[in-house]
Amino acid sequence: MSGQKRVVFLSCLLLVGCLGVSAARADCAALVKQFDEAFSSRALPQVTDLEARIAKDGSCTEPDIRRTRLSKAKLQFDVVKGMVKKAAPWSEYEGLLLAASDLLWDAAVLVGNEKSKQRDFVAATIAYERALELVKNPSVTATPPDRKMIQAIFSSAAESRMLAANEEGRSGRATYVPAAKDHRDGSVGGTMSADIRGVTPTAVPIPIVFETATAKFSANGEKAAQEFLLALQQQSPEQIILVGHTDERGEADYNMRLSDERVKVVAAFLKQNGITAKITTIAKGKTDPFKPTDASQFTREDIWAMNRRVEWKRQ
Repeated sequence: MSGQKRVVFLSCLLLVGCLGVSAARADCAALVKQFDEAFSSRALPQVTDLEARIAKDGSCTEPDIRRTRLSKAKLQFDVVKGMVKKAAPWSEYEGLLLAASDLLWDAAVLVGNEKSKQRDFVAATIAYERALELVKNPSVTATPPDRKMIQAIFSSAAESRMLAANEEGRSGRATYVPAAKDHRDGSVGGTMSADIRGVTPTAVPIPIVFETATAKFSANGEKAAQEFLLALQQQSPEQIILVGHTDERGEADYNMRLSDERVKVVAAFLKQNGITAKITTIAKGKTDPFKPTDASQFTREDIWAMNRRVEWKRQ
């Protein structure tokens, strides 16, 4: 083949390729247009079908896929809110809400609230922790909620996390629930985040559980201590303030001594594992009880569990 023919041949191949890409993009544009029309009509079955087709279509770009996924989630949540307003039972909208909560912080909060009412504190914690990471992610939450709401989500997540870890609970099924992974790099995030869209949690309850009446970590307490260590290694604070608390049962002197022993055990654990920042420990005993967001929804045992805590104070 001569040089001139080769150039013509390659030009034809390129033209065919470009035409193929243009045609494929036109196909995707048609799908997106159908999706937008279905979304405007609030036709959830069609929206769901078209979003799945767009996600699988090789000619659709990542922005196409991300926008239609987010729009579908918003429609799912709108449908759920209508069902909640009509007092529909949880079982009728649970699936829709869980799907929407993958992308919408307010849907995740609603899941957490419902699971907390059901006293499923493990599922509630997971939902609240996910809500915090969704708030932190500008690609799905362009405009974050206000500071008061962010603080409320944090408080709900911290409360349910402590209750899930409660080894003196009636269920007998204490569970360590890890903080959510940061959406950017997989570091320790959620309630352990240094910043949540401009909000810095200044008092972080760590679910480090101890064996009853001792300063020895339980198995779940060891897991929480390891996660705390990892968060400190990743965030490198210049100084660390740890505050130990107990519940109201027992004599004041005993509780003060126990909280002091426990918080010092946490400090020693951190130092033994390479933390070189200055660590200050403060014992509060039962003098500074935890203030839940809504005490009326918790039992006396729940309040005790939240009082038995080690807090990481940030300045």
